[in-house]
Amino acid sequence: MSAFLSAGAKTLAKCTVCGNPTVKGSQLCTDHASLEKVIAAEKEAAMERLGEEYNMLESACRSCQGNITREVLCTNLYIGCGDGLM
Repeated sequence: MSAFLSAGAKTLAKCTVCGNPTVKGSQLCTDHASLEKVIAAEKEAAMERLGEEYNMLESACRSCQGNITREVLCTNLYIGCGDGLM
């Protein structure tokens, strides 16, 4: 019964930075709305860093399996695999 009741409940929009309530359709509260471009640039830079990290790890996995063209099929549970890359 609780799932039925929660399905109809309205969700409040929250600021992605601080969690304060926002205007419907907005992702930022009034305190952070003026920083939209700065926040977007920071998030883009963070995504770029994650992409670089993924590429480094994928390269390590491909070299570990001995073939750079094949799909990575790693069953190695050794956490040290790829050490020294970061």
